[in-house]
Amino acid sequence: MSVPLGDFSRRRLAESPRLDLFRPFPDLEMVEVLARDNVTGRFAGIQVKTATIAQRYHEAHIHVRKATLSAASSTWLVGLAWREEAGAFDAECLLIPASEIPKVAYDDGTVMVIDFHPASPRRTSLDRYRKPLAELSGLVVEEISITRPAFGA
Repeated sequence: MSVPLGDFSRRRLAESPRLDLFRPFPDLEMVEVLARDNVTGRFAGIQVKTATIAQRYHEAHIHVRKATLSAASSTWLVGLAWREEAGAFDAECLLIPASEIPKVAYDDGTVMVIDFHPASPRRTSLDRYRKPLAELSGLVVEEISITRPAFGA
């Protein structure tokens, strides 16, 4: 699935005046966007992944390349689910520490796959990572505040 999300995800994150955003690495790396809290000097590396919600099962399969997985406490995955019928992202997203991905995904060869059922009432191992998409920038600022300080801070 190919949804032009670069501008969308950066706009969502840029909603907080505390976040300075950088695109430090090509998409082949785990960190796609570097978000720096301009108040504390702390940072988070973010990989944004999207998947279209399948009509039949109402789930989105988010793929993360195993070769790029990072266990760094300052690295996060943002998972977005595209609703084809609405032409928009679901109001719920995932915000998962990269180190937790192997615990909530299944191994499918060269990738880890996360089965995301946005807005589902069923309890899953993803429940603690389900977040309102509208609150993404504030949630990233909150997570940055509890990660280790940046060098020299």
